[in-house]
Amino acid sequence: EPFLLYPLVLEFYARQAKHRAEVPRRELTQKLVLVVTVFAAVFSGLGHSLGLIQALDTLLLGGDGICNALPAPDGGHVWCVTMSLHILLMVIMGYYFVYVAASPERLLPGGANYTKVFYERAALFFVVGGISQILPYLGQMVLDPSRIGSVLS
Repeated sequence: EPFLLYPLVLEFYARQAKHRAEVPRRELTQKLVLVVTVFAAVFSGLGHSLGLIQALDTLLLGGDGICNALPAPDGGHVWCVTMSLHILLMVIMGYYFVYVAASPERLLPGGANYTKVFYERAALFFVVGGISQILPYLGQMVLDPSRIGSVLS
């Protein structure tokens, strides 16, 4: 799972910025803010929007929706509902990042502490993404705790 490494890479570069002179530190931190913001906008907002109609089919109409693309390991409906919740949360968060990225003043606010902006945006992305990503697995664990090993593999 590449997302296990993504926060480590970002933190590595954030620490590199601390050891630089003021101007290069600010430039590297600005790049980190851009990377986190644009990645979250594209991956979460635009990428997850591809499954939004299927997720809404599952959540609002009770259909198979997203389970056509991402089948449940046990064939059950809980996986479909919780995966749909994941997609919905990612899209909402992603479009917040699209909103931020659409304006230069919001993307890189003048006079801002970019280290603070970087950690706030990274925290939002990883907390919402992490919690919502584990929802389908938690749903499966609640249904049948003895089978969680087979679901994770």
